This record gives sequence, structure tokens and C-alpha cells, in this order.
Amino acid sequence: MKPLALLDTNSRLHCDLENHTRYDYHCLFLLLTVQVNLLVAGYDDIEEKPELHLIDYLAADIECPYGAHGYGAMFTMSILDRHYNK
Repeated sequence: MKPLALLDTNSRLHCDLENHTRYDYHCLFLLLTVQVNLLVAGYDDIEEKPELHLIDYLAADIECPYGAHGYGAMFTMSILDRHYNK
């Protein structure tokens, strides 16, 4: 068997490898497509205060006083809702 670099681009084996690779990437894209929520924290120099923004998977930007996401978000948010003071 020839190394992949030496294969003729018109050969049957090259076309099979190309189609197989394309199919693998297609399947991985379908299986690994995820939706992402993002917490972005920063400091506003003009107003001189920290800020926290939640950017959800639809790209909506929400400024929030506190936030959590992930595995323990429901538990963490219940504690923050009860005990957070401005």
C-alpha cells in the first residue's frame, strides 16, 4: 500500500478516503454540535464598577448582578437568590 502522500488524486482509493473523511466530519459535526451560554465579567472604567453579562446561545446579552451555569447552577442560583445583597 502506498503512503497517502504518494496516492494519485484520481485513484479509487484516494476518492474513497476523501469521501470517508468527509462523512466522518459530517457525522462528528451533527453529534458534537452544542449550544453555549457564556458569562462575561469585566470592569467599566467610565462608571467605575464591575459588570457581569450572560450571553445565551441565541446571542442575547443580559446584564446580571450574579450568575452561574453548568452542573451546579440550579443549586448555586437558589443560594444567590436568597442571600445576595446589592
